[in-house]
Amino acid sequence: MPQTDDPAPGMLFMDALKILEGRYGVRNIEHHPTNGDVVIYLPEFEGSEVLWPYVFTDRQAKYLAVNHVSNKDIRQSRFPADWPPRPKTAAT
Repeated sequence: MPQTDDPAPGMLFMDALKILEGRYGVRNIEHHPTNGDVVIYLPEFEGSEVLWPYVFTDRQAKYLAVNHVSNKDIRQSRFPADWPPRPKTAAT
């Protein structure tokens, strides 16, 4: 399946990371340049102090930067219909 179009054309990926850092906190965002993944640490449930990692592609991270998806929806893997899919790899 080909990758979807850029969810935020004209926005640099680093700008999307800055938006996510502002929304979730600098210490709760990690970017892995080798594979492009972005990890966002969210509370395991509302009010929890335990943080759980959620892994997103660069396109998914840009989508989150420009579109509201609630923490609850992220935790339950409920994403909008135009959510960028994770590209298929040889292993999947």
